[in-house]
Amino acid sequence: MTISIDIFLMLLCIFRLLFVLPFSFYPKCRLRVFENRVLRRVFGPKRDEVTGEWRKLQNEELNDLYSLPNIVRVVKSRRMRWAGHVAHMGEDRGVHRVLEA
Repeated sequence: MTISIDIFLMLLCIFRLLFVLPFSFYPKCRLRVFENRVLRRVFGPKRDEVTGEWRKLQNEELNDLYSLPNIVRVVKSRRMRWAGHVAHMGEDRGVHRVLEA
């Protein structure tokens, strides 16, 4: 089954936008693994200059190719932005009351 690069990038963006579950170490680790798996699929294998064999890209090589911040930082920053948005809401709003409870 072949999936185009556009679909993978779209899925990665959607996953970044919609991920709002509670954040502990385990989900962070799984999230990084998922992101690296998608990036490996998007960028494909690399031919080793010395041996001439195909190999998977290592995490550092993926980070160099994909220069955006990692997904854990994006999720944390979006949560902080959302908390600031809720803090500016009126106190009669339901979301504001839940956040202060």
